[in-house]
Amino acid sequence: MVTHRVKDELGYCLGDGSAKIRQAAYQLAERIGDPSLVEVVAPHAQSSDLDVWQPAIRCLANLGSEEAAQVLVTALKSPRGADHPVACAQALRQIADPVAVDALATLLLRKKHWFGGWK
Repeated sequence: MVTHRVKDELGYCLGDGSAKIRQAAYQLAERIGDPSLVEVVAPHAQSSDLDVWQPAIRCLANLGSEEAAQVLVTALKSPRGADHPVACAQALRQIADPVAVDALATLLLRKKHWFGGWK
């Protein structure tokens, strides 16, 4: 079990302006590997800043819990740029939780519509 103090410190570090500090915090979260850390990482997966959401999504994939899959499904529904849904889909593939199936199917159907159907 991860204490509230550890979660608070991780949250503080994940919000730091330094990419090195954030990277160290994500690595620590992954090493701890507790699903309760998803709540600390989750807000960063919805950032508009690529340098923030990309490592957050990777961390969620590595945490690999049902909670992480739920966060990624939510993030997939409100993309933050062209690469965001791809990163979410790849992370969901890594987690391989059934909760992702509907969200990924919806994404594929939207892509099919955008490109005028499959050839």
